[in-house]
Amino acid sequence: FRPDAVVWPMRYPTFNALLADRRGGVWLEHYPTTPGVPAVWSAFDSAGLLLGEVRTPPGLRLLEIGEDYLLGVARDSLDIEQVRMYALRRSASAPHRE
Repeated sequence: FRPDAVVWPMRYPTFNALLADRRGGVWLEHYPTTPGVPAVWSAFDSAGLLLGEVRTPPGLRLLEIGEDYLLGVARDSLDIEQVRMYALRRSASAPHRE
């Protein structure tokens, strides 16, 4: 393997993953171009308004977005999957609408 012989693509996908949250919003994970850095997610409400961006720990595969938590799976140093849950604090400027 010769790193200098690798042909890198001229373009990358815009998004890597899409998830819906419990409020009917959509979260889009930006395509990672650098390994080992936090993933960046753009969160939109049910009307399509951008609420903001969230960074998740490197290697976390996000599975569920709750009212006040993020749930995912990450691998430890022995390559064993572990369930991880993180607190999610939503901005007061982004109220839940029924």
